[in-house]
Amino acid sequence: MSAGDRWKLPDGREAIELDGSRGGLLRVAPIVPGWPFPAPAEVAARRICERMPSRYLHGQVPRDDEALL
Repeated sequence: MSAGDRWKLPDGREAIELDGSRGGLLRVAPIVPGWPFPAPAEVAARRICERMPSRYLHGQVPRDDEALL
């Protein structure tokens, strides 16, 4: 994964991945609807979050490069 990837959290909020994600944990900033800035950073378990499509990849879900390591 990389900073800037979008994730859906278990409670339904969308979030942007930040630097500092390690192993099974994601460091994310939840997106606040109608507000130009994200909420403060949170940590979430990667296995219970859903990766979201990227507009830069024309709606495709980014490849999981960590699985290749």
